[in-house]
Amino acid sequence: MAKLRYFCGFPDQMSMFTGTQVTLNRRIVRSALKRWGKTQRLGDHALAQLTCIKVRRLRAGYGDTPNGRGLAVRELLKEGLAQVKPAEEVPQLNQRRWRPYFILTEQYLHGRSPAWIRAQLNVSERTFFEEQARGLDQLLDYLLVQEEEARSTVPLPSTSLSQTAPLSPEIVIGRDGLLEELVQQIKPGAPVAALYGMPGVGKTTLAAVLAGHDKILDRFPDGVLWVGLGPNPDQSALLRRWVAALKLYIPDELPPSEVARRIHEAIGGRQMLLIIDDGWSIEEILMFKLGGANSTHLLTTRFPPLAHEFAASRVWPVRELNLMEGLTLMGKMAPEAVEAESELVAGVVQATAGLPLALVLIGKQLHKISHIGHGRRLRNLLTSLTQADERLKLQLNLAPPARHPSLEPDQPLSLAAIIALSTERLSPSAQEALRALVIFSAKPNHFSETAARTVSDSSLETLDELVDAGLVEPIGDDRYALHQAIVDFARRQPPPAEAETRLIQFFTAFAVENGRKFGQIDIEYPQVRLALEFAQTGQHFESFWLLHQHLFEYHLTRGLVAQIEPVIKAQESPADPVLESRRQLLLGRIAVTHKEWEAAEAHLKRGLAHLDDGAEVSLRVMLYHALTLMHHRRDTLPEAAEWIEQGVQLSRVGGDLHGELAFEVILGLLAVRQGELAQGAAHYQKAAQRAAELGEAALAMSAEYNLGVIFSRQNDYPTARYHYERAGHFIRELNHAAAYASLLNNLGVVAKDEGDWERAQELYTQALRISRQNNHVNGEILASGNLGTLNMMMGHYEAAGRYAALVVEMSEAHDRPLIAGLGQTVLVRVALCQDQLAQAEQACSAAQTLGQKVEDTYLLAMISRREGEVRWYRGDWPGAKASFETACELMGKLGRRMMLAEMQLALGRTHLMLEEWKALRPLTEEALAVLQDETAGLEDPVQAFLNAHELLNALGEQELAQEMLSKGEIYLAHQAAQISDQKMRQRFLTGPQAHQQLEKLSIGNS
Repeated sequence: MAKLRYFCGFPDQMSMFTGTQVTLNRRIVRSALKRWGKTQRLGDHALAQLTCIKVRRLRAGYGDTPNGRGLAVRELLKEGLAQVKPAEEVPQLNQRRWRPYFILTEQYLHGRSPAWIRAQLNVSERTFFEEQARGLDQLLDYLLVQEEEARSTVPLPSTSLSQTAPLSPEIVIGRDGLLEELVQQIKPGAPVAALYGMPGVGKTTLAAVLAGHDKILDRFPDGVLWVGLGPNPDQSALLRRWVAALKLYIPDELPPSEVARRIHEAIGGRQMLLIIDDGWSIEEILMFKLGGANSTHLLTTRFPPLAHEFAASRVWPVRELNLMEGLTLMGKMAPEAVEAESELVAGVVQATAGLPLALVLIGKQLHKISHIGHGRRLRNLLTSLTQADERLKLQLNLAPPARHPSLEPDQPLSLAAIIALSTERLSPSAQEALRALVIFSAKPNHFSETAARTVSDSSLETLDELVDAGLVEPIGDDRYALHQAIVDFARRQPPPAEAETRLIQFFTAFAVENGRKFGQIDIEYPQVRLALEFAQTGQHFESFWLLHQHLFEYHLTRGLVAQIEPVIKAQESPADPVLESRRQLLLGRIAVTHKEWEAAEAHLKRGLAHLDDGAEVSLRVMLYHALTLMHHRRDTLPEAAEWIEQGVQLSRVGGDLHGELAFEVILGLLAVRQGELAQGAAHYQKAAQRAAELGEAALAMSAEYNLGVIFSRQNDYPTARYHYERAGHFIRELNHAAAYASLLNNLGVVAKDEGDWERAQELYTQALRISRQNNHVNGEILASGNLGTLNMMMGHYEAAGRYAALVVEMSEAHDRPLIAGLGQTVLVRVALCQDQLAQAEQACSAAQTLGQKVEDTYLLAMISRREGEVRWYRGDWPGAKASFETACELMGKLGRRMMLAEMQLALGRTHLMLEEWKALRPLTEEALAVLQDETAGLEDPVQAFLNAHELLNALGEQELAQEMLSKGEIYLAHQAAQISDQKMRQRFLTGPQAHQQLEKLSIGNS
């Protein structure tokens, strides 16, 4: 009886489900346990054929693959071992009932040797094998019970017709989401569905996977019928295959239409899936749309209109794989090649642009060469496959059942053959248009409908023909793209000679019209780059210089000047004076980016010298504009004023509106630099309004941004925020990362001045991150400086010093003396707050040196203020007085009344120490008039109130003095209440020296 118990021969009807008979005994179970750690080998084991394994796999959602079956077998064995295990939680190895479980798990699951296990159990060899057999018997009993239960509960399928479909491929990568959706959607009651995509994208593979999917087979118990059509199907022969699959008798002499009708009747109400692969015409497709309401039809086709005509909205596009998916597929097909030459393989995979057919053909070649074992041949093959022609020529001979329906019976499968089927059916005009269009860059780049028609010199109907053929992919409403494989195939013949010229002319006109619309250039830039390259190699010099001239601002903004600089410098001087002037303009602007001021000025002046008066007004205006900006950046303001006067006059006389507005912005910059804020604002407002009306986004952005800066300095934060938001609108339109970082910095200043320090820190940090990501030095310096100021206000002097030192270091490295000087003034204050007089004096001296190089009113005012603070610290009251007087004079010119009030109070303290009572009262009253209103914009509000308190007490105004003390306390409490972070709030209350002094005075007064 014991032997019979270990045999399980399934009856014939069971073999229809499992596909085989399985004999169960100790040897079978032991061999399965030996494969415990190897899932795929478990999936190929005899136990994987059991009905209970099939049921478990289906319920768990595992595929009918070695891995899927192996997982199910392992789970079943694990449950069986749990039945062998005694009920106690703690193992008792000295008790016999624990021996079978311990032996099986330690030997097969953990890989222990029998000798080691015997030593642990302290048993003889004979006892060991007896207990092992006892454990195997217990495990076998569990398997038999599970198998009997599965046989009694699992319904058997009816006759399957899946033999008409190709075998499901072993490897499918990157289709999980699409497959899941298709499995959900393809079911009885949903009569039609369609897949479409370019040649070689894997439509047939997906359909084959669906044809063999367990859930699909369960959903369509009456089977799957498959037909592959292609461009020239033999309908009669294909219908006869379905007749044979359905086991029907239909006389040979009947026409295809009658055969189809009888098949339709035979299918009737059966639940069947009919897959129509590679459909080329609706008439041929409909011949196979047979069966009743319970049948579902799935079409695959390379033609998008055909898919929609057949299945309406139940259509799914099949896309190419991404790079990671392509590498994964290659790793499955040719793992040895990937391991040996990973970089070369990655380059070849990238060259295929994710087309599955190309990847499969390459993978099979790599697999074959890898196993020959010669590294040289593998490297040579991979190197050759980086060439498009070599990839197109790869061939694969397939067995008759797997042959592609579109190819002749004896024709090997290749990428070129598959694509040629589509191109050969095009009209002559469409073939010519395709040859012209492949001059464009392939996906992910795309091009506009207007560009496509212009470059190909074709009609909309011709373009539509290419789209309907699946060779050109529509992207949005009026843009198109080409897959790399289509480009490679069509480029085997040279494009029409006129196509290159038409492309250059089209994008030259585009650059002239849209040179300041950075967002639009971003979209077209890959094609613009082509135009630049073709203009250079084809010696289209006029287009070459026009393109570079009108795209320079874009290249500058996007950080691309370093890429174009060698190309421009390598060009010889053109004989045409206008072209030479354009060349000099570009060389001058490049020199400005390197701060080569003399060279820049020489180039720009030579550019003007090549132009006659009255000729090329816009070009001359651009030269004047470049000279003005150069002197502005060089801080030679008188020279800038001279050039701007000539530029403004020329732009007005010549009717160059863009030039006129550009000069308005520069006039605003110069006015602000000289402390004329109202005049600067007037220039900016004029420029902003007119630029917005004319669609000049870059100029409008600059004007609005600078208006925000002016109103922020005047503490009019609602108006400042309004202009910053306006600037943000244009920044988004321009997609200008550097400008966005600057905007965040200034919005952070507004938040800081309004008391929302956490928001300010968030904005500064975001600006710093964006600036670093985009290598925007100015933005990084500005954000670091702002974070230093914020830490200073919180009394975090060490952090403030680190940020200020970083600002100085970066500014000096990139020749930014103005910013470096401001950074040094912060370092002075940090040092004084930490009682480090020597360091403060050193930083003040460095700031003075930088101030002599830069004629900037604000910097000079801040240097004088810090000089006064250092002299005050040393007890040099006359020196401090002189410095504060200079600071007040300069800050008054700038109209920054809050900072002026602070400086006046500091000056008042020197009058107090010198007992200059006559000057003390009016100065104090003037400062108090400002402090009565607000605190926003003050560098150190608490210190300002303390200074006012000291001066009022000296003047005998004790009541007002006490009011100042109260205002300081109110400010401190109000600001602390807005800081939600507890550590940040505590640092703010106790860190700064002025806050500590205020607390002492408050306690003393109370």
